[in-house]
Amino acid sequence: MDLEQRLKQLESHHDWHGIVEALEQGLSSAQDATLKADIHLRLGRVLHTQFLQGVRALKHFQDAYKLNPSLFDALSEARAIYWELGKLNMVQKLLELQLKSAPDARVKSALYRELGDVLCDVGEYERAAESYAKALQNSEGRASDLGERLLDAQVGEGEWQERIAALLRAAHDAATAEESSAVFLRAARIARRFAPTEYEGILAQAYAVDPASASAAALYEGLLVEQQRTEAILETQREALKRLESPFAKADASFRFGARWALRHQNLEVGGQFLEEALRLDPSREAAFTFLKDAYGVRSGEWEKVLRLADEAADRAGTSPAANYLLASGGLIAWREGGDLIRARKFFERLSRVNPQHPALLAFEAQIGTQLSNPPPAARTPEPAPVTPKVAPAAVAAEPTPDSEPAPVAAAPTPTPAPVAAAVASVPAAAVAPSVAAAPATDESLIASLREKLAQQEAAKRFNEYVKTLVALGDALSDPDEKAELYAKAADLYVTKFANQAEAVRAYEKVLEVDPNQPAAINYLREMYEKRRDWEKLIQLSMREASALASGAERAAKYKQIALLATEKVKKPEVCIDLWAVVLENDPDDIDALNALSQLYERARDYEKLADVLARLAELTYDTSAKIELLNKLGQVAGDRLKDEERLSMLTAHCSPCSPTTVALKSSSKSAT
Repeated sequence: MDLEQRLKQLESHHDWHGIVEALEQGLSSAQDATLKADIHLRLGRVLHTQFLQGVRALKHFQDAYKLNPSLFDALSEARAIYWELGKLNMVQKLLELQLKSAPDARVKSALYRELGDVLCDVGEYERAAESYAKALQNSEGRASDLGERLLDAQVGEGEWQERIAALLRAAHDAATAEESSAVFLRAARIARRFAPTEYEGILAQAYAVDPASASAAALYEGLLVEQQRTEAILETQREALKRLESPFAKADASFRFGARWALRHQNLEVGGQFLEEALRLDPSREAAFTFLKDAYGVRSGEWEKVLRLADEAADRAGTSPAANYLLASGGLIAWREGGDLIRARKFFERLSRVNPQHPALLAFEAQIGTQLSNPPPAARTPEPAPVTPKVAPAAVAAEPTPDSEPAPVAAAPTPTPAPVAAAVASVPAAAVAPSVAAAPATDESLIASLREKLAQQEAAKRFNEYVKTLVALGDALSDPDEKAELYAKAADLYVTKFANQAEAVRAYEKVLEVDPNQPAAINYLREMYEKRRDWEKLIQLSMREASALASGAERAAKYKQIALLATEKVKKPEVCIDLWAVVLENDPDDIDALNALSQLYERARDYEKLADVLARLAELTYDTSAKIELLNKLGQVAGDRLKDEERLSMLTAHCSPCSPTTVALKSSSKSAT
């Protein structure tokens, strides 16, 4: 099978790792420079679009251009990545390079226009005007805004205010988000020259109205990063998502935000959150899953988290082509990374109903010696050499083995189901612990085979295989005590013999699934979660311990400790709100909990609950000035936000007629009407 046929087959199965591997093999065997350049170009595109590995893709685009300088597209692809990275100097260089070999006037006009924008952004206004003029010359009379952009670059001291005002009106009246963002950007560029204090505000509007705008993102995020205000980027992005109504638009914006955090800002935690949201809204976002698989699985060994994502996304994908990739990935991870044949089989059984010819499915069937689906004979043609997809070089780290562990990094948090802690104070410990699924029907032949294999491996001292078989046997058994014993034995081997913390964590997590109170597992996992800064798992573990305590001061203190940890480390308002609410259930007068909830409710714009918390704080506060401040704020919330005259009247009735608080409350009452 030649390279083109192989690539076509892999693409039909959405096997992106296989495509990368095939292209890299093609590079090593190709002799012709033009062919190698084409392969470099294709490989760079896959790495960029499917793996979000922009920097690695750049190298292939550069090699493609070196081998074939007429490959105009290689420079265009590289330029797009430099926009994502916010490197305007490189965007400028590539535009100037492309202009030397632009194929026609239409392309030249577009390149000169973009160059004019970049020159404005770097403060070279005279050169920008020249570039816009050349773009106009090459436009061949086609309708465009090039003349207006030229006027923007040439605007003077006496004209800029009127020019900005006109542009802002036009931006608000624009028919599409793309047009609106472009006009806001033009206004921002003028403001940067003549009214620097207005620049950020106008730029923020360009950024928020069109999350897809690479130029707005490069400028706005670059400005805030330079000022060390990356939190403001996150706030703007969240507000932009709230304004979007279409799930598809939200998925697209979340994906773009996540990709920028991962690629430009090197923040896997925030990038992972946005990409998880994109995948939740649109399971066809295969690049989001590929990135998360690499970040959570390959880099930090959190394969269980990846499996959950694959399972949930595949459910939403149904029978669409995206399900192929998600189910095959889930099956391969469960099989090859976790040694969990039962779980792998479930993924592959689902895959057999969607794509019975998938190479990963055929490879798994060959391994277990069983066909998982029964299509008509003509529908299933066995391939001579079923290909088992591997973790290709696109992955940053090698496949974990007992002897080599992926370097631990701060694991990107997994979205916590909401509400995380609802009614947790009133349920037993078992309800907070991970639910133990009903044991599947025991496969006695599989268990016998695994026991035999276990004995052979132990006798031969093949402990790297022995430890994986321990886990596989534990998965196959139904007796919880024996399962826990096997998992604990595997975990101990990973710690003492292989020094593989990632695998030890997974094994001890399996222990807790069947024995939630196993002390060794709890102590080891607490230590590792703290070390790896996996705060959400640490919180879940702590909640399990807290829920087992009897109601009283110790239980309340434990939940307060968990809530403080969540507020400081996780910074997810919905999670923190639920945890502080549990603290209040145990101690309704806890001032710290009330103060924390007042800030969280205000940030979440839940003004009804904010008013209740402020009222409770005012009742518990004996300091006069502090009480006045709380009542003033409560009056503002009740009047300005809730328009609740009854609440305002009750507050005013409890205050002295001439007090500053009463005056403020009466003012709020007027605003409410």
